[in-house]
Amino acid sequence: MTEQKIPSRTEEDLKQIAKCLWAKQIFCDRDIRKEERDNMIGSIFMPIMLGGLNKEVVKELGLIFEYYDKSAPRSINGYPIFFSCQLLNIEDAKKMFDYAVKIENAMKIAPDVNSTMCIWCEKKYTYTDEEKEKTPWIEKFCQEKCSIEFQAFRNRKKR
Repeated sequence: MTEQKIPSRTEEDLKQIAKCLWAKQIFCDRDIRKEERDNMIGSIFMPIMLGGLNKEVVKELGLIFEYYDKSAPRSINGYPIFFSCQLLNIEDAKKMFDYAVKIENAMKIAPDVNSTMCIWCEKKYTYTDEEKEKTPWIEKFCQEKCSIEFQAFRNRKKR
């Protein structure tokens, strides 16, 4: 039997995983309470319960995770259930968590940046608290033109 190894991910993959982890789009083994982790990990990540990890893989295992959108429609003890999972080796997990810390720190530096979607053109955009104070439409519209078009549409509908 050949040794299974956890392949290294590209830097871009690790950055994307860090962004998704920060945005709460990923569930990982660290989300399980420590006292429950050993007993629950196989019930949450089914491939592990079914013997998907051999001893060689466990030695280099850094992180087990999956995207929430891949969870089953059921849960166990409040945790999602996954019929698939992804793995990071120890080195990649360290790099990914470093990226996640950088993202967290960047958000602390710029906490007044808000992100939303225009209710008229559905374009995603960001604005600062300072812009919000000066521009009343900024919370709902990406530009003044969208605000004017929306008001015109609403006024036509009322007639």
